[in-house]
Amino acid sequence: MEGIQLLKLMLYILILVMGERITAASMIQQPTVSSEQANTPIEQLAMLTKRMDEFEQSRSDDMKDLNIRVQDLAESRKNYARVMTELNQEVAELQRLRVKDLNLIALLTQRVRKVEQQCENGEEAGQVISKETQISSGNETAYFNTSHVTLPSRASHERGEAKPTNGDLSTHFPKTPSSESVSGQGRIRSIHHGKITRVSPSDDIVVFHAVLTHTISNPSTRHPVIFNRLVTNTGGAHYSTNTGVFTCTQSGVYVFSWSTNVEGHQYIDSELVRNNYVIGSAVTGQGTGFESATSATSAAHLQVGDEIWVRVAGHGSGSDILPNRSMFTGFLLR
Repeated sequence: MEGIQLLKLMLYILILVMGERITAASMIQQPTVSSEQANTPIEQLAMLTKRMDEFEQSRSDDMKDLNIRVQDLAESRKNYARVMTELNQEVAELQRLRVKDLNLIALLTQRVRKVEQQCENGEEAGQVISKETQISSGNETAYFNTSHVTLPSRASHERGEAKPTNGDLSTHFPKTPSSESVSGQGRIRSIHHGKITRVSPSDDIVVFHAVLTHTISNPSTRHPVIFNRLVTNTGGAHYSTNTGVFTCTQSGVYVFSWSTNVEGHQYIDSELVRNNYVIGSAVTGQGTGFESATSATSAAHLQVGDEIWVRVAGHGSGSDILPNRSMFTGFLLR
């Protein structure tokens, strides 16, 4: 009996051991699912939704920062563009002043050479004339003055003294150049101690005339109209075909006239400018249907160094300034 009970106990122990092994094996092959793991898809969906919200918020913040950076860059670009425009304007102004200075230097050099030449010609003419018109030193100031010539008196006529003939008059009047030679050399400006300064006729006539020979297409406002072909430029007048600017070299009252030519369906508003101040204006066109040219005239008192030019004040869309009938003229009135 004891052996049977012992056998039963060993069998019971064996069954328990085998049951534990089978349970362990089943747990390894099919892990137990907890109650918390049973709700994983929902939690994962909520977690993904939360992550998406966080991503969208981060993306929104990044976009805001990016927009701020873009605005800053655009503002900086505007500032750079404004600075570049100001620098370009300053460069253009410096170039204009440089051209003006060069023109003035060339003008002054030309005037110095002309004065030197006139002095040389005056000295030579004075030496020639002084040899031909030798008179006493006491009568030097009486050259070409008939009030100092002694004419025969009534008493001498009654005494039968001969009247001076043309040949005799040559002893009373100094010899003078013929009218042809005077007209060729210019009029006498001054006489002093036997020296006569002569000036060519063009020195007293300051005038220029320039014509536009090409089309200026759709010019912008304040665009200078450069009349590029110089027809007349005498008496020391200084008009530049490079800049379209007339520079005054002799102070006085000047008269200026200009004209612009446009197509019939276009119009150009032009103005005459003195040292950046408008002193005259004109409108050409206004949709007449025919090619038209309008001229205007203005007068101004100028000082040496003053600048005069024509520029565009306004125009219709696509309006062009046509050549040949577009002109610019100026002359010294007095």
